[in-house]
Amino acid sequence: MVDLESVFNVPLLKVGVMLGLILLLAAGAVQYTERGKRLRAIQDSEARLNAVIESINDDMFVVGQDGRIELVNRTAEEHWGRSRTAMIGQELGDVIPEIKETPIPDAIGDTVRSGRHLTMQNLKLTAGESSRLYEARLFPFEESTTVLFHDVTERQQAEDERLSISKLESIGLLAGGIAHDFNNIMTGVLGYISFAKLDMPQDSPIYERLTEVERAAIEAKTLTQQLLTFAKGGTPVKELIYLPEVLAESAAFVLRGSSVRCEWDIPVDLWPVRADISQLKQVVHNLVINAMQAMPNGGALTIRGANLVLGGAAQIKGRTLAPGFYVKMTFSDQGVGMTAEQLKNIFDPYFTTKSTGTGLGLTTVYTIIGRHEGAITVDSVPGEGATFEVYLPAASQAATPDSPPFLVTMSSALPSTEGGVLLMDDEPVIRELAARSLTQYGLEVEISDNGEQALQLYRRSVDEGKPFDVVVIDLTLPGGMGGQETMTHLRKINPNIRAIVSSGYHHSPIIANYKEHGFFCVVSKPYRVQDLFKAIQDAMHQK
Repeated sequence: MVDLESVFNVPLLKVGVMLGLILLLAAGAVQYTERGKRLRAIQDSEARLNAVIESINDDMFVVGQDGRIELVNRTAEEHWGRSRTAMIGQELGDVIPEIKETPIPDAIGDTVRSGRHLTMQNLKLTAGESSRLYEARLFPFEESTTVLFHDVTERQQAEDERLSISKLESIGLLAGGIAHDFNNIMTGVLGYISFAKLDMPQDSPIYERLTEVERAAIEAKTLTQQLLTFAKGGTPVKELIYLPEVLAESAAFVLRGSSVRCEWDIPVDLWPVRADISQLKQVVHNLVINAMQAMPNGGALTIRGANLVLGGAAQIKGRTLAPGFYVKMTFSDQGVGMTAEQLKNIFDPYFTTKSTGTGLGLTTVYTIIGRHEGAITVDSVPGEGATFEVYLPAASQAATPDSPPFLVTMSSALPSTEGGVLLMDDEPVIRELAARSLTQYGLEVEISDNGEQALQLYRRSVDEGKPFDVVVIDLTLPGGMGGQETMTHLRKINPNIRAIVSSGYHHSPIIANYKEHGFFCVVSKPYRVQDLFKAIQDAMHQK
């Protein structure tokens, strides 16, 4: 046994006291160390919690049962433009006044008592001059309520835009369903007008009246075209267009009989563009109509044209224009003008500043310009009118010889041509008109109302050694073999067949890319007899 007195050279009692002190100090040190670890753990936890709170992108407020703010995160501090020191201790409604008009103040107390989470949507709150849409989420936290405000403005705008596009596509589908029948009827009207003009001297007053009716009938097709702009597809069928004639004709048609006068500033060397003639006319029509409606008491609409060279890419109204050559058209009116808020929504579907109208006109313009890789801007001040600027890519100044026009405009006097034509169309009036009128031009015409019969007639002509010189195919036939399938079989019989595609539904991808499907050109319904005959002539004389 060890003698502690001899080891430490002190009395045994003192040894015991020393050992006790050592053990006490050791225990205290251990306790202090554990307390320090717990304190550091608490501090680390608080730091992590603060980091999480500060990283939240939503506005966060912790509100006590007395309705006063206890905690604010950095996002809320920056968003509402007040320091957290100034906000803590305030009621939430003092920081965000609109909150007082919502159920949130009452819901804060209910959340703590019930322990349930709450979500409130469509809260319109204003910070500074900016009004945004929020979703509020409330959930209990100990004796307080945490309130998170999540900005859903962009999400709601995207949803609204999706719904608008869906509505427009529905309209497009509806319009597509009636376009075929409507344009077939208008083709019959135009055909009989053209037929009547053939027997009428051009200096006759009746001839002049028939020409006006004919022009109005051609313009009537824009009723369906404007709606079809929003349908899926809608790729422009482009041709070389010199703008002065299109601008003058379209503006004159809209302004006929109005108190608005048109002033012009178009340079003689204005570059041509490659565009869909029907869609381009819609652009001019809608911009001129908009100007006319803005000047109910009359005034001047100034239309200008200019050549423009972009040395680098340019951002214009959300669209990027590539470097290159452009034509700028400007439409300036002396109307009532628009506010800044109206300008933000001017191209939105169904938005209109007029008491009447659909609100689709300028949306149509915006859509068409975008499909032509162009851009449009608008500038306006209330009481000082509005100015629209349209940018379209310029075309080469020389038309390519292998690009026949989409819709031919010409006089009724045409030289006769010998040859055989097969015309396939499901509309009896069109078949009858084609047979009568084209025969007068010297052509031998066979007609068919379906694809199977058309193939039989073409095979027979080949077997007899006298194949048809040109085949005119209606793209859309109800039931049976359609125009595209018929063309596929005809090309197997004769890979070099010369065919013209005709359709009342202009936005089919086959119409937009007719050459890829073996067609020589497009004759769009409604068309005149002269239009069809000129296209046949061009196809027959192609080398």
